[in-house]
Amino acid sequence: PDHVYSPTSLETYANCPFAYFLNRVMYLEALPEVEPNLSSKDRGTAIHNVLSIFYREWCTSGKTRVSLAALTDATELILQLAKAELDTYSFQSPLWDATRILMLGDTRTGPGYFERFLASEVEEADSPLVPSRFEFSFGMGTDASDDPASSPAPVELASPGGEKVFIRGRIDRIDLAPDGNFLIYDYKSGLTHPKAKD
Repeated sequence: PDHVYSPTSLETYANCPFAYFLNRVMYLEALPEVEPNLSSKDRGTAIHNVLSIFYREWCTSGKTRVSLAALTDATELILQLAKAELDTYSFQSPLWDATRILMLGDTRTGPGYFERFLASEVEEADSPLVPSRFEFSFGMGTDASDDPASSPAPVELASPGGEKVFIRGRIDRIDLAPDGNFLIYDYKSGLTHPKAKD
């Protein structure tokens, strides 16, 4: 009853209790595959790292949202951070070269993930919501990449019958408005994702 769950672990249990048992109770994992490129998990981690560091540096310099007037500076910073992040990997294959181009862009294929991200941020430049928390965790051990405002306490959910469930997790980004409204972002690198207005 005092165990702290992540939404992912609850989803795993809902989909397949046996898979939950093997992974979360017995701690068994599938053998890792040798890949010539970033796994989808590593790609997501790399993207999260770049976006978190970008916005922390951007906000520390006194800026808030990325505007059209600041797009050149933002692009220079995010590409510098992205190149440094991708340089930590030692893949050498045509697939890795293609992944770098997808993420960083080039003159032949156009903007990569990060430049397209900034273009979508510019579209929201007049929003009262200000990017404020990055990799905000709750109920988890502290990690160097977590937002300093993170909370070690889990979120407690109680049913009408008084049963409690404790939830832990990490939120990619939280934008705050002066009136107390907020917007939570869950970054996705796939093709289908909700827009800010959604």
